[in-house]
Amino acid sequence: MLRSKSFNINSPSFSGSLTHAKSVSDINKAIFDARIFITIKKVSAEEALPLTDIIVINSRGWRYENPLEAPDDEQTKWNKRYDDAHNMLCCMDSYIKYMDKKNLLFFVAYFRGVPVGALQFTYKDEPDKNKPADAPKINYLVTHCGIRNCGVLLVEYAVNQSLGLNMEGKLRLAPLDNSSIPISLNMGFTRLEGSNNLYLNPAESNQWHLNNGRFRYSGC
Repeated sequence: MLRSKSFNINSPSFSGSLTHAKSVSDINKAIFDARIFITIKKVSAEEALPLTDIIVINSRGWRYENPLEAPDDEQTKWNKRYDDAHNMLCCMDSYIKYMDKKNLLFFVAYFRGVPVGALQFTYKDEPDKNKPADAPKINYLVTHCGIRNCGVLLVEYAVNQSLGLNMEGKLRLAPLDNSSIPISLNMGFTRLEGSNNLYLNPAESNQWHLNNGRFRYSGC
């Protein structure tokens, strides 16, 4: 992560806007405290659309652009992170506008009241808990390019929504590119045989723990 492109959790924030931090001297603490500063809410598709638009607007200006010199490796990686997030948000917006919204849920993550991430989640009315293919599915997961651990917390929220749907916290994930697969595998997902989807049963993963009726991911 570029230090000049990260959130400053110690500076004031204003509703609907996000600013770059000039420096984050204790970035490890900022990542560790993600649960303190990030909240997640379930919203309807109609509510999700303007919220994802806000994330797009707040992402503008975060891409590294310097006409005088080519980006180095770190800056190139940063720009790919930015571009991937922007493209995913556009795909999610199109899905909200044009696809059937039956059995479709959205979870939005907020950093001090400002939306910074979203997850799209579909489920069956009468799933068979013994069939991985019937587990609720994450179709889209996207976060603002300048924040860390937000995606992990969105997945954790989805696991507990699955638990509330009597699916024992099980999830499927449809990765849109190979870069997200290692992260998902580290979270306890496994590859579904004969499918491009990944599958998570938190009860069978040492990365997940059930506490007071809710699953918690130990890696965050």
